[in-house]
Amino acid sequence: MGEGFLEADESSDMEAMGEKIVYVLLRNSLLQIAERDVYGNAKSCVMHDLVHELAASVLRGSFKEDEITRVRYIFLKEDSSDVLKKNANYLRTLLFMDNINGNMFSNFESLHVLTFGSWEVEELSSEIKKLIHLRVLDIERTSIEYLPDWIGELFHLQTLRACSYRLKPLPSTLKNLRNLRHLYIMKDVELFAEIGLLTCLRTLKFFRVGDKNGYKIEELGSLNCLKGELQIDNLERVCNKEEAQKADLSNKLKLLKLNLGWKIGREGEPTNDENVLEGLQPHSRLEELEISGFGGRNFPSWTRKMEVDDVGQGSRLPLNKLVRITLSDCSECEEIPMFGQLPKLKCLLLYRLSNVKSINPSFYGSVNDVTRTVFPALEELVLDRLPKLTVLKGIESVDASAVNVFPHLQHLTIKDCSVLMSFPTHF
Repeated sequence: MGEGFLEADESSDMEAMGEKIVYVLLRNSLLQIAERDVYGNAKSCVMHDLVHELAASVLRGSFKEDEITRVRYIFLKEDSSDVLKKNANYLRTLLFMDNINGNMFSNFESLHVLTFGSWEVEELSSEIKKLIHLRVLDIERTSIEYLPDWIGELFHLQTLRACSYRLKPLPSTLKNLRNLRHLYIMKDVELFAEIGLLTCLRTLKFFRVGDKNGYKIEELGSLNCLKGELQIDNLERVCNKEEAQKADLSNKLKLLKLNLGWKIGREGEPTNDENVLEGLQPHSRLEELEISGFGGRNFPSWTRKMEVDDVGQGSRLPLNKLVRITLSDCSECEEIPMFGQLPKLKCLLLYRLSNVKSINPSFYGSVNDVTRTVFPALEELVLDRLPKLTVLKGIESVDASAVNVFPHLQHLTIKDCSVLMSFPTHF
């Protein structure tokens, strides 16, 4: 994308086109899948051995340094000023693993991709702001602590990789990068005000709600192109359901993983968490959901009705693509939502739910002549630090010989549930 090889059409954006091309290369064995995610999708790829050997043989050609001209893609492990000078006008991608003379950047007028890979780099040269065609800037493996204000002048920048623990609060001028599609930062890096102006954003993994204008949850409302995963923290700063609805999570159809977090340790304080969570209802394609620090006693309607309709007319609330659910540090929670009829749920993780005393029939969902299997796909169940949990009940009222409970369970963890007296034995 940074090189300009991908063009969007009416049905696909550049990222989708790139994914299609990767899968064409996979089908033709030019690439091989090195790692898959929990859903079986390709997470990383490697080059086929034969293709790698072919590429290496080309690169091992007997070129002398003074013959290397019109190079568009350079990877340098150490400073080679002569090579860079000779190719400055043609260079499109520069991957540099050493410190570099900052005065040289003004010569790279066609540069699209710039990656630094040296911890010796402590600041960005102001010459970089002259790279008007720059699409990708990667400073992950550097010692840079502050991004300069002039970074907001890189108007064509599409990807900024800055996942560094050293990085300090981001400059406000980043809001001017209206073409930015991917922002990679660490969780604790402070965002800039009015991030909602960056309506092209596809990647924003972390957002902490602030209490000042420009930092509130409504900034997420215009970011409906977000995809992948999103973690929203400091939700205790959201006042009510109406304010939470301004995040417009139900229309972020490409988000697959959602993490909703409140500040932990607010026991005894009055909260409006139930109303806020009601307003944060996600879309129906969500695959992973994590809720932590929730201070309400009851989960909202969209979590309490996650079961398949008895007559097969769809689902009462179509969150039936969920594969993984995690609930943690929900100190006032008294009842677990009904998860038993989610058809694809593989992992259910319950941590530090200090007020849950029993898991009732609603946890399993309705079991009748139509639905005879409870947790049909569940492979992992974790009950960790539920100190008041005494009994898991609800299946006992159904003919055990006719119902499958946890038919695919492979991993069961029960930890620090000191008063747990009974557990379903029908699986």
